[in-house]
Amino acid sequence: MPAGSSSIARRALHSALGDDLRLYVVTIDKLRESVTFRLEVESRPLDAVIAALTRSLSQATIGAVRAKGGHHSAP
Repeated sequence: MPAGSSSIARRALHSALGDDLRLYVVTIDKLRESVTFRLEVESRPLDAVIAALTRSLSQATIGAVRAKGGHHSAP
């Protein structure tokens, strides 16, 4: 996600996922002026998480996604 600071992106992330956000790791790349988040989200299907992220973080690029447990998207 493009940003010079992670605070705006973190607020948007919390706004998008609320209490379902269980864990995230932030990496700030000052050279590329980007922020990378690795997330763990519970209680939502994968497609709902992706939809919430794309709505709230419009400049974000979603990388590799892996579903854990029983919350898979419908085929």
